[in-house]
Amino acid sequence: MNLDKSTKRIAKKVKNGFQGYPQISLAYYGQSTELANKVVVEFISEAGVPPQTQTFLSDMDAKKDETIQTT
Repeated sequence: MNLDKSTKRIAKKVKNGFQGYPQISLAYYGQSTELANKVVVEFISEAGVPPQTQTFLSDMDAKKDETIQTT
């Protein structure tokens, strides 16, 4: 249930495109396109500032991990 809500919320924000700062980027990494076991989140508060980075690891597919997606 919460996974569906978070996925829809992220998709809605992506459709809006770049609206200025702050900016958040999500990158999924894995051995194949079907399995992403690492998620890197970058937060940029304003132009010219280095991003704050946080990494999440999962044993299963991180795209379907409810804890990671709702965080």
